[in-house]
Amino acid sequence: EVSGSLEERLTPAAERIADRTRNLIANAPIFLVALSAFLAVAIGGWLLTTRIGFWDRIAPNAFIADVYRAIARIVFILLGFMLSTLHQSSLGSLFLNQPHRLHPLFYSPLLPVLFFISAVALGLMMVTGESLFSSWLYERKPHTRSLQLFARIAAPVLGLYLVLRLGDLALRGELQHLWAGGFEAGLFVFEILICAVIPLVLLLIPRVRRSPVGLFVAAVLCVSGMALNRIDVGGLAMVTTVGTRYVPSWMELLTSAG
Repeated sequence: EVSGSLEERLTPAAERIADRTRNLIANAPIFLVALSAFLAVAIGGWLLTTRIGFWDRIAPNAFIADVYRAIARIVFILLGFMLSTLHQSSLGSLFLNQPHRLHPLFYSPLLPVLFFISAVALGLMMVTGESLFSSWLYERKPHTRSLQLFARIAAPVLGLYLVLRLGDLALRGELQHLWAGGFEAGLFVFEILICAVIPLVLLLIPRVRRSPVGLFVAAVLCVSGMALNRIDVGGLAMVTTVGTRYVPSWMELLTSAG
């Protein structure tokens, strides 16, 4: 009786441990992506604070320059934690319960991961584009070394995004919708070209990475394509399946513009 009672008490605990282990294994890819993003930001921050003489130029002496470097490293570490855990992957998770609404070319069980990885590339290219535009606007020399570093980081990130997105569609047998044609197929091709394929090809060319114009073109394409992806997943890719069209009101347009 004692052994039976002990077994009955231990069985629920063992089942809970097994369930949590299975959940941990199932969510391991997301944790690995988050860890990779944190390491990318932290290592990038370390490189920027140790390999670039920017801090020596803005500091009055070597001691203050070291203080600036230490503060910058802490900021990059905090940014790594924030980037790896916050809103982009959560935004993708919002659409996981919409498989009946989203077109198959745009729905994926990897949406949180895809949103997160694309946000990494989007951030790098947004900073690149803004830096180049401000340098042109104020007639200053662009920080070429830093921007080339961003380009070298963004290229493999875009490659990973392409592999995951197209590979997921292929493994789930959804690429057939691409050959069927239609509005969503054309939208998918246009989006994937400007958000990842063309920018990736440009960033893999050393001459483009050394050219401010080439970097700016790649940045504009990537940022525009990733923004289009959010618009597609949030609305355009649901038009046919839902059968209704949404037109923002003037108040919503003014709020977005503001």
